[in-house]
Amino acid sequence: MLADEKNQLLVTNVWLKLEWNDMNLRWNTSEYGGVKDLRIPPHRIWKPDVLMYNSADEGFDGTYQTNVVVRNNGSCLYVPPGIFKSTCKIDITWFPFDDQRCEMKFEPYIDITFAIIIRRRTLYYFFNLIIPCVLIASMALLGFTLPPDSGEKLSLGVTILLSLTVFLNMVAETMPATSDAVPLLEMQTLTKCRIRFENYFYIGYRGY
Repeated sequence: MLADEKNQLLVTNVWLKLEWNDMNLRWNTSEYGGVKDLRIPPHRIWKPDVLMYNSADEGFDGTYQTNVVVRNNGSCLYVPPGIFKSTCKIDITWFPFDDQRCEMKFEPYIDITFAIIIRRRTLYYFFNLIIPCVLIASMALLGFTLPPDSGEKLSLGVTILLSLTVFLNMVAETMPATSDAVPLLEMQTLTKCRIRFENYFYIGYRGY
């Protein structure tokens, strides 16, 4: 299973198991040398045309055509492997501590919907996003400890603002281009940028 959150896609490797009875494929084993089952290519007999309706693949059917096992009582067994690419709407509000719910809809006879719940593993994002964000915020607090007439106070503020801008770009690159939700982490970064930007105007207006 692979979740492509940038393009809002879900790629799954599955096996389909289809069973049905065909009255036209019955035979008496005593009349055919004791043969109890046959392997027949799927295009030679009728089989259910089950398709994934929310497929993101052009061909819709991502299965590999294996043989159908037909028994003398008319029962048919078709177990094709397949790689399915389906659409999955990503909700990035609580990124990177989010859960995603993706669906795979198979039709047309009966609407069978499989719901897949995906929970993000946050260890990578904790060390590469959360910790840098906390460190940058701590540096912003250090600016208040510097004396008002120090030139390092303004340079530190500019450095923090540039760091927040780069950090914001890193977060945006990992997110899908959607207008349905805004990550809280990104809103927090924008708020920090606004505070630092207003602080520069305050320093320039008051002179310290």
